[in-house]
Amino acid sequence: MLLYGHSLTHKSADILLHWSASLLLPFEQSLAITNSTVCKPELTVCRPGVMVCRPDGKRIASGSYDSTVCLWDAETGLQLGSPLTGHTEQVTSVAFSPDGKRIASGSWDNTICLWDAETGLQLGSPLTGHTHRVSSVAFSPDGKRIASGSHDRTICLWDAETGLQLGGPLTGNTEPVTSVAFSPDGKRIVSGSVDRTICLWDTETGLPLGSPLTGHTNFVTSVAFSPDGKRVVSGSHDNTIHMWDCPPDDVGSLFSYHIPT
Repeated sequence: MLLYGHSLTHKSADILLHWSASLLLPFEQSLAITNSTVCKPELTVCRPGVMVCRPDGKRIASGSYDSTVCLWDAETGLQLGSPLTGHTEQVTSVAFSPDGKRIASGSWDNTICLWDAETGLQLGSPLTGHTHRVSSVAFSPDGKRIASGSHDRTICLWDAETGLQLGGPLTGNTEPVTSVAFSPDGKRIVSGSVDRTICLWDTETGLPLGSPLTGHTNFVTSVAFSPDGKRVVSGSHDNTIHMWDCPPDDVGSLFSYHIPT
């Protein structure tokens, strides 16, 4: 089923990861490998998540190079309403809130926008604080916070109701942050970066948990926690997927297993 609506096609989605029960699925894997050889690096390091399903599986939200977000009926493939407009540069990441009522979108215009998932109306003003392109956004499991990763090498936390930034940026990466995800209990964030590392962060203190996890030999493009929060999975431009043991009482170690793509 093909979905048509954006005025520009999606480009070079790198390895996108979704953990469903115990099954790890590389999403749009063939597209990533095909396009990665023809796109400039700066156009391929922030493609983690331009499409996402609502938690109930009935709707899809997509972000595009045409600076819009579109909503789709997951059963019929029909576009729901008009594109959501508000960003001034390409949209690189979209996320539904856990209750499916809101959408967060990140863009190369350095901002995050919030949307009503039913009406398509923008909720408040764009969230500003990053000084470079936003590459990834994620809601916390309780829907009260949003995490965003950016080319400015930082991660920011936001109050999802007020739009206010919570504390200062999380710093430590030496290159752009490409992907962020909350742990199931909301107490940790995992991030991937162009610096080839995966970092774990304490969401209360904003401090890194242990040293960066190393093992990839190229950009890390996508990260996710397992449903029990004990493992992290990472996808990379090195054409591999790694899984890491990251129980809550440990800072992470490579679970010697990788999936060549």
